[in-house]
Amino acid sequence: MRYLNSLALMSMILLLGGCASTPTQESPGQFVQSSTITTVIKAKLLADSRVSSLPISVYSFKDHVTLKGKVNVKAQKEIVENIAWHTDGVKSVSNQLIVRYDE
Repeated sequence: MRYLNSLALMSMILLLGGCASTPTQESPGQFVQSSTITTVIKAKLLADSRVSSLPISVYSFKDHVTLKGKVNVKAQKEIVENIAWHTDGVKSVSNQLIVRYDE
């Protein structure tokens, strides 16, 4: 009986330890939150005719968003960043968008 209790305790520790986040890995809850943030931002970008046709990638990790791709003018870069910042759950935005043409 003692062996089974010890085994059950060790299993619980391993199971719960596997669900914790690390600096390079999200917990399951954080993963769902990041996926939701990415999906919402992409939907907002598609709905905005000023930026919907641009090749923009959105990455989320632990509520921090990274934007990559190319835009035509600086104003589009700012629009995309504003969309990201005004999405629930976003704590920071790294705007790595490249402006093709200077105004």
